[in-house]
Amino acid sequence: MKSLQISSIKTVLFIVLGFFSSLHIAQAGSVMKVYLTTGGDDLRGGNNAYITVNFINGTTSPEYNLGGGFANNSRINKNITLNVDVTDLSQVKNIAIRHNGSPRAGQPFDTYDNWDLQALTVTFVIRGQEEKFINTSDNPLVRFSGQLRNRVFIPTGSTPPPTTSSVKVYLTTGSDDLRGGNNAFMTVNYTDGTSSPEYSLGGGFGQNSMITKAVTINKVVASVADIKSITIRHDGSPRAGNPFDMYDNWDLQVLRVALVMPTVEQNIVNERGNPLIRYTGALRTRTWNR
Repeated sequence: MKSLQISSIKTVLFIVLGFFSSLHIAQAGSVMKVYLTTGGDDLRGGNNAYITVNFINGTTSPEYNLGGGFANNSRINKNITLNVDVTDLSQVKNIAIRHNGSPRAGQPFDTYDNWDLQALTVTFVIRGQEEKFINTSDNPLVRFSGQLRNRVFIPTGSTPPPTTSSVKVYLTTGSDDLRGGNNAFMTVNYTDGTSSPEYSLGGGFGQNSMITKAVTINKVVASVADIKSITIRHDGSPRAGNPFDMYDNWDLQVLRVALVMPTVEQNIVNERGNPLIRYTGALRTRTWNR
């Protein structure tokens, strides 16, 4: 009977220990290795650098302290145990490095400390092997300062996601030119309610002339459905140093604005008239809906 009780106790202990052991293993994260080389401007003692891992699924790791006091041209290695298990590099989106060079407490003559990061290598230990995620360098790679305290690094060899799109503007002037020294401008109005900055299309368009202008706009546009309208503004104000100038009129005969796609141009606006619009001091702006 006593033997049976002892056996039962051992079985229970084995199950309990196994449970906690498996719990510990499940909570253990991967090891990330960080290799930093400092350039000609050190990271001052008492100031620190930090690293954050951003994952494809939208989550972010805690911010890990990489330390500080990195001398000129020094190299440091740092092993960090993450709070998640990385089983493939495809899980990781990018790495962010933050530098805190703020004046140190008790140092009244401190200014913000700059730091030249010369080289950065980040690896993840996966199935016992180091796999490189980032391996990059320059002279310097980044100069951290009070104006630049954070930098995001994408995987080595990958292409940054686009942040802009391209449009082409085709203009035909009628019988009244756009005077040299005066200009036309374009704004792209998006369906989400926002608008691009105003882009200069230039000036000095002769009578019956045709011009083509490539413009990089400030947003990734998947199709013309993302664009609501195009605004063209004419500035024909009297030019500085020309005391006899009056407001310059301009006849716009043809306007075509197209979104440049990989294999084709998609028209946003394609209008013509005789003239399409006569810009004057009383009519300086016109918007065309898609």
